[in-house]
Amino acid sequence: MQAVASLLAVTEDVEPLTQAALKQRPELAQINFRREQQRAAIELIRLQRKPLLNLQGTYNESILGGSALGGEGFTLSAVASFNMYNGGQTSAELDAARIQLAELDTTATQLELGIRLEVRQAWLNVRNALEQLTAAQRQLE
Repeated sequence: MQAVASLLAVTEDVEPLTQAALKQRPELAQINFRREQQRAAIELIRLQRKPLLNLQGTYNESILGGSALGGEGFTLSAVASFNMYNGGQTSAELDAARIQLAELDTTATQLELGIRLEVRQAWLNVRNALEQLTAAQRQLE
């Protein structure tokens, strides 16, 4: 009877079991990784809308002597580019990436709910079996 009582004490709360199952399921980890990848892709697409600044500096020194052929020089160039219009491609890519992220979020939610259901069903099955075991031990006594 003491073994049954100690088992009942261990399985009183299902939430720690659920949290452990959520942490250990590789398919949930995989979908969460894919969600992070999609968020990074969205940020990269957003960066395409921002202006790009390129600075370049060059120093050169000629080994030929004399004022006409030799000497040294420094060149500094700055180029700014901005994609003003690309036919809405960036906006379409951003919309598509957001839709993919929403799909991944939905898949993750469904997967998490499924895991929670599996744990709760297993927990209820264990509780039921323990109650049946307790009842059988009482009948034996």
